[in-house]
Amino acid sequence: EYVTRVESDGIPTSEGLPEMIHLVLSTKKKFIEEDEFDQGIRLLLNFGHTFGHAIEGGCQYAISHGVAVGLGMLAAITMSQQDFGLDPMNARVQQLGGYVRQLLRQVDGLASHLEALDVPATLACFKSDKKHTQDQFAMILINPDGYLTRQFVPKTNEIEQKIGRILRELGTQLYEV
Repeated sequence: EYVTRVESDGIPTSEGLPEMIHLVLSTKKKFIEEDEFDQGIRLLLNFGHTFGHAIEGGCQYAISHGVAVGLGMLAAITMSQQDFGLDPMNARVQQLGGYVRQLLRQVDGLASHLEALDVPATLACFKSDKKHTQDQFAMILINPDGYLTRQFVPKTNEIEQKIGRILRELGTQLYEV
């Protein structure tokens, strides 16, 4: 069983980082071995990436990939709650969201980057993701039971407006108490 040393705030200590890196890499290795050609379970590793890549492009890459993917995870959680029946009180998802917010709050200058985020440009980047089909957005979201799932969401004006609203509210969500 994996146990890492963490500070009281839940952030891994420098002594715990090698353990965490080993866990992350061995987990990714298992996904790759099980789904070599990225056709099934390995797609779940893209959690946060659809939104994250859009955020990177929408801010002219002023936000790093890792930070953008963390923000993308928060956006995917919000989308899952608003449109796919995920209970906002789901304990595992609350824990994940809280942990991601805690990590992201430590990123210097992130609040100002989010304030300056060009939402129309970010939405354009989101819409251009290569995983989408002609008529549907392909996203890794969280199902009502709290598990990652690949969802195909119709490309409609209503959905695009919701995605834009989620992107606009990322800063508020990140820094809410």
